[in-house]
Amino acid sequence: MIKAESGKQALAAARERQFNSVILDIEMPGMDGFEVCRKMRETLDVPIIFLSSRRDLMDKLKCFELGGDDYVTKPFHFTELEARVEANLRSLKMPNNYRKHQKLFVGA
Repeated sequence: MIKAESGKQALAAARERQFNSVILDIEMPGMDGFEVCRKMRETLDVPIIFLSSRRDLMDKLKCFELGGDDYVTKPFHFTELEARVEANLRSLKMPNNYRKHQKLFVGA
């Protein structure tokens, strides 16, 4: 797992490496998770799972409209997050060798 502290770092990491999924916080310095997701969707076709303390329906809908695949509200149990990542990867029917790529964790 690679951790990026900001949206800018996440976008740079996504250009430099291959990831099988992205776990993305909404609230980050400089560029929020919505903007990061929008930009990542221009080149990445991997599951993007949002993490947020925001529980508002409009935030959740925006996540999906911008290309997010799942939305987990804080606090959460890490086991649930792992299960959601695996479920999203299964739904794509990714080859096993692709599943070995690292996950990108942004913010939070």
